[in-house]
Amino acid sequence: MHGINFGNGVLMFNPELVEVLSEKLASEADPQKLHELNALLQAVIKEDLEEIRLRLAFLAKTWGIRVDRG
Repeated sequence: MHGINFGNGVLMFNPELVEVLSEKLASEADPQKLHELNALLQAVIKEDLEEIRLRLAFLAKTWGIRVDRG
């Protein structure tokens, strides 16, 4: 399993899930299933990005680091 492990059992960002969903998208022919898989993939990526933002904000606050959002 890849990703960022924070030592408390929380694994942030699951590239295997993104890869599996991408492979399913590439091989799917049914438009309805394509729509569902695409929505799921977008939700997974959005959740991962939000988790990263929250972790960065915590680290920035804890360590006094300025995070450039550019």
